Amino acid sequence: MDGIEENEQQYTSGFNKGYLLARHEPELAAKLVAKPNEHNSYFKGLISGREQYEKEAKELTKVFSRGGASRGQERNKGFERER
Repeated sequence: MDGIEENEQQYTSGFNKGYLLARHEPELAAKLVAKPNEHNSYFKGLISGREQYEKEAKELTKVFSRGGASRGQERNKGFERER
């Protein structure tokens, strides 16, 4: 059981580092995962963390591109500015 817990801890640590690297140093993160090592729990976590960040960033981009200015314009619809 110790081996499994150690692998989970390595994976979690790699995931967190991969997420942060993708957020703050995306070019470095891309270089690090360019040659995957599927037998290493830390490296698997690194890849998953990077993928998770990219997925969330893509979703945020969709949300902001859909609702940006038009949402603000709709909010003020029907009201006149005071002069």
